[in-house]
Amino acid sequence: MRTVNDRALRIHPRTLDFPPTAFADKCIAFAEREGIGRDRFELQMLYGVRPGLQLDLARRGYKVLVATPFGPEWYPYLMRRLAERPANLGFFARNLLRR
Repeated sequence: MRTVNDRALRIHPRTLDFPPTAFADKCIAFAEREGIGRDRFELQMLYGVRPGLQLDLARRGYKVLVATPFGPEWYPYLMRRLAERPANLGFFARNLLRR
């Protein structure tokens, strides 16, 4: 699903389960196909998810927003994310111990 307003294009991956690289590639291909300039979209990724990809995209001239959960609702958010995809628990634990 996509929505367009006068400032932004959003592609909502709510029900998609693509690896981050494939999803970024699909977004970029869509924007190129539709003639949407890099100044009209950004790729949003969670902090800690594929930081190398985030840097690569930024170096290639794409806007990358790195989302960092914070505030009083961070814990319920984290629990929802872990419940959505059990593999996230391993990812979270590995990165927690690495720091």
